[in-house]
Amino acid sequence: FSRVVNGALTADGVYGGAEADSGSGTLQYVTVRHAGAEPITDLGFNVGLTLGGVGTGTTVDHIQVHNSSGDGLAFLGGTVNADYLVLSGSDGNQLDIDRGYTGTVDRMVVVPRAGDISGNGIDVSGDSASRPRIIRFTLLAGDSTGGSGIRLSGGARPGFTDGIVVHGNTCIDYEATAGDGRQAISFSEDPALETSLYDCGVGLLTMDTGNGDDPVAGQAVFDDTFSNVEAGNTLDGFIPGAAEGRVNAGAPPRLHIGAFNPAEETNTDNWATGWTRDVLSGLSCPEGTADAGFDIFGQNVCNVSGTVTDELTLTRGHLYALLGRVDIGVDVGILAAAPSGAAAELIIDPGVTVFGRSGADYIVVNRDSAITAEGTVDDPIIFTSEEDVTNARDARGEWGGLVILGHGPINACNVPAIGRDYCENAIRSVAGVPALYGGTGRSGSAGLVVPIDEPPTSLSHVQVRYAGSGLGAGITLGGADAHVVLDRVQVHNSSGDGIKYLGGRPISRRIVVTGSGDDQLDFDQGYGGLTQYLVTVQRSGDSSGDSIEVSSGRQGVTPQTAPFVGNFTLIGAGTGGHGIRLDTYAAGRYHNGVVVDTDTCVDYRDTAGDGMEGFTPGFDPEFRSVLFDCEDGVFSSGSDTTTGRAAISNDVVGVRNNSFATNTLSDVFVNGTAEAAVPATPAPPNSGDDTDYIGAVRASDTWWQGWTCGLGVDGSPPC
Repeated sequence: FSRVVNGALTADGVYGGAEADSGSGTLQYVTVRHAGAEPITDLGFNVGLTLGGVGTGTTVDHIQVHNSSGDGLAFLGGTVNADYLVLSGSDGNQLDIDRGYTGTVDRMVVVPRAGDISGNGIDVSGDSASRPRIIRFTLLAGDSTGGSGIRLSGGARPGFTDGIVVHGNTCIDYEATAGDGRQAISFSEDPALETSLYDCGVGLLTMDTGNGDDPVAGQAVFDDTFSNVEAGNTLDGFIPGAAEGRVNAGAPPRLHIGAFNPAEETNTDNWATGWTRDVLSGLSCPEGTADAGFDIFGQNVCNVSGTVTDELTLTRGHLYALLGRVDIGVDVGILAAAPSGAAAELIIDPGVTVFGRSGADYIVVNRDSAITAEGTVDDPIIFTSEEDVTNARDARGEWGGLVILGHGPINACNVPAIGRDYCENAIRSVAGVPALYGGTGRSGSAGLVVPIDEPPTSLSHVQVRYAGSGLGAGITLGGADAHVVLDRVQVHNSSGDGIKYLGGRPISRRIVVTGSGDDQLDFDQGYGGLTQYLVTVQRSGDSSGDSIEVSSGRQGVTPQTAPFVGNFTLIGAGTGGHGIRLDTYAAGRYHNGVVVDTDTCVDYRDTAGDGMEGFTPGFDPEFRSVLFDCEDGVFSSGSDTTTGRAAISNDVVGVRNNSFATNTLSDVFVNGTAEAAVPATPAPPNSGDDTDYIGAVRASDTWWQGWTCGLGVDGSPPC
C-alpha cells in the first residue's frame, strides 16, 4: 500500500509498504525551524517534519520542530520510534499522527503558541490502525486558547501514559469517531489515558456535541483507565512538583510523569538543554543579570555587568556576556574592616559559557569574596571570547580574563610598609577602582596562622580561552591564599601569561596551560603555594615565553618566591623561551618532573636564589627526580651554570635522581619507558600527594580527558 504526501511535487513523495523494520537513516540532535511553507499553495503541504511510512530501522531522537507555519511533526503511518522531542510554536498541531502510525514516542515536550494561533497540541486520527504509544510527555499550553491539548478522532486508538497536560482551553477533544465510535468503553478498541495529570482552563473535555464531540465517551475513557488526575499543576517551569509526584507513574523504570525527571533534572540541566531554542532556553535570565535581547545559535544571551554585592548564580541554558569590568564584591580592605566593603559570591553551574568582547571585559573577585565555578568532565565551564562563541575566529587575547584577589602574603607593596608585617598592592592592568590584593593572611600549608578567614574559592573543570588582552594573563591570582583551590583548570591561548601567581599560597592541581603568548605559568611576589600535576604545552615558533618563570622581584624581600611544583610535564615547542626561568631571588622545589624543550631546559640567572655562587639549601632552587631533554642543552647561555648545576646535580645534598636522557613521551605529554625509569622523590610534609612516578601523566592516567581542549590527542577535542 502506498500514499502520496500532499504537496510533494514529484513521485519521490510516495511512501508506505510492507517492511515494518525498514531503515531510513538517522536523525539525532536536529532542529527544524520556521518551516512549513507550501510549495504550491493549493496542495496543503505545510509541516515542519514529515515521517511517512518510516520503519523501526530508523533512528529518531533529540529533535526539535519550532515555529512551523503548519503542523510541527507529522507521523503518516509507519512504525518508527521517536525519543526526546521538543515541538514548539507551530501554527497547526504540534504533533499530528495519522494513517496507521504504531510507533512509540517517549520523552516529549509540547509547547503551542500563546493565544488562539496554534491548533491542538497532539492530534491523533486515521483509523483503527493508528495505535501509537505516547509516554512521558509534558504538554504546556496554559496561555493557549486555540484547539485542545489532545484531539482524538477517526477510529484512532492511541495510548497516553505518564503525561502532564496543561492547557488554557480544554485538555481533551474526544470526537465521536474516536476508537470504536461507541460510548461504552472498550479497552481493546478505544484510546487509553493512563497515569497522567490534566490541568484545563475551560474544562477537561470539549463539550461541542453539535460539532462532533462525544464528551460522554471521553469521560468514560478518562475515568475507566488507570490513575488519571484532573488537578492544578505544580510545575516549576517544566519540572514536576508535588501534585505531579502524587500521580502513580507507569511501570518501572518510569518513576515519574512528564518529560523530565525531577530527581535528576532541572530547568537548566536536562536532556533538552544546550541544543534546543526558544523553549527551555526562553526561561528568564537569572536574577542579577539582564537579557541582552538576542541569542547566539539558539542560546539566549544574558548580560553580566557592574558590581555583584550578594550572591549571583549563572544557571545553565544561557550564554553570559561580560559588559566591562565585573566586580564580585567590594574590597574589604587590608584588615577586612573597610566599612564600605561587601562580600559576594559568583556561582557558575556546570556547562555554562561566559564570554567577553575585548580587553575591557573581565571579572575581578575582590578580597573576602568568592567564585565557585565547578564544572564536570562532560560539562566544563568555559570562559572565552565572543569570537570563539560565534565561530568567527579563535586568536589569542580576545578578552580580558579572570582576576582572583585575597589577603595572602606578598612581597611587593605599593607603599612603604615600615613598622608593619603586611602590605598590599594593586593589579596594574585593572582599570578604575584599584584591584587590591595582599594582607596579613598566611597559608595553613606553610604551618602558619590564618588571621583572616576568607570564603573558599573553587575552580574545577574550567577552561579559560583566548584571554589576556589588557590583563596580561588568562588567570591572575593576587594574594590568593589556601582558600583558593584550582583543580582541573585549563588556560588556552592567552595573549600573555597563562596563569600569573602574585604572592599568596593558593593550591593548584591538575593544571593544563596551552599556547600562551608569554609564560605558561608565572610565579612572582612571594608565591609559596602548591602546584601539582601540571601540563604546559607552548606554541611553536618564537611567540611564547618560558614554560615557568619564577621571580621574587628583588633580593632580600619577604616572603621569597618559593613554590613547590610536583609532577609536572613541560613541553617547550617554541624558540623564544626556556623550560624554567629562575630569576631574582627565586627559590622553590621542583620534584618529579619532565622538561622537554626545543631551546634550553633551565635559564638560571645569577640573581636567582640568594644571588651568590654555589648552592645554598633552603634559599636556592632545587630539582629532584626531573628528566631533562632539551635540544640546546640544560642551561641557557646567560645562566649561572655553577649554581645551576649544583641545583640539579645528583652529587650534591643527597640523592637527587635527576636524569639527562631522551624522552619517550607519547601523545605529547604521556609518560613512556624513560620517564618510568626515573625514581620518584617522596613529597615533603604538607607538600601535596606522595607519588611514585615523575611527570604529570602516566599511561594509565585520564584526569585530563574530556574537559580539556586543543591538546591534539584523543580525549581532548578541538577548542
